[in-house]
Amino acid sequence: MGLTKIAPFRQIAGVYSALLGIAASLQNISARAGQEAVNEQLLAINSSIQELSSVAKRALPPETPLHDVSIYEVNGFRLLLDRSSLVDRLVVEQGEWEGEQVRYLMKLSELFRGRSNPVFLDLGSYWGYYSLMLQSTGIFERVYAFDADAYNFAQLQANIFLNKLDGVIVAQHAAVSDAAGVVTVQNSRSHDDGNRGATRILGESEVSSSGSSRTVKAIAVDDVLDIRNSHVVIKMDVEAHEDRALLGMKNIIANNKVIVQVEIYKEQAGIVVPVLESLGLRQVCAMYPDFFYSNLSDEELAI
Repeated sequence: MGLTKIAPFRQIAGVYSALLGIAASLQNISARAGQEAVNEQLLAINSSIQELSSVAKRALPPETPLHDVSIYEVNGFRLLLDRSSLVDRLVVEQGEWEGEQVRYLMKLSELFRGRSNPVFLDLGSYWGYYSLMLQSTGIFERVYAFDADAYNFAQLQANIFLNKLDGVIVAQHAAVSDAAGVVTVQNSRSHDDGNRGATRILGESEVSSSGSSRTVKAIAVDDVLDIRNSHVVIKMDVEAHEDRALLGMKNIIANNKVIVQVEIYKEQAGIVVPVLESLGLRQVCAMYPDFFYSNLSDEELAI
């Protein structure tokens, strides 16, 4: 079947034929016919052009809307990143996020190289930057990543897929807390500053029905992971829920050699620091708002 037999291309061909006819008639209008006849033909041409434009738009496939999500090569990884998000944009433009903290945590992790059952826990993983970087050291046998936001978790899964790390980085869509249940989290795309990594659990008075929040299951890490006699490195960035998350993994902390990087803003220090100390952890280093704690002895921490 010829292309001109298919609608809407048949319509386009018809309008085009009409234009050709009008053009031919214009050539036959003499100067004596007067400006009025010329204007009449020009109006007809304009009408036909508008019809042709409308038909052409319907005939062509819709344009793909422009957005900021693309795949980038960064630090040897293929990453699905969203430049509208603060963290993603910095990784694209600068090649890293929290570079000083990541490098220090990798340095501390070297203490566990070759030790029994080294494990990395990424609590509040966003799209997996820490998981990917710590996994790349070759130190850890297992990496577990937890994130509470559905959109961020989808991005995390995409990055695991792109780097063929399924089964190496085990991802769970859940909020880490002190007990199993259901909590309400802020929708990551509702942040005014574009920082999707700042998603947090909301209090009852903050919960909105406008679509800026979602419910998600909460877990205590002790309930889902039975880790003993191992060497565990933990990154915790759970936006003012650190005290609950720590209490939900007190068995892991008590039964293993542990290094913890935890985000503590000044407003939370009076709540979180006593919990850390009650679990037998002491501060090793501070890079505000991130602090490094461990239950290793001074001799074991010699680096």
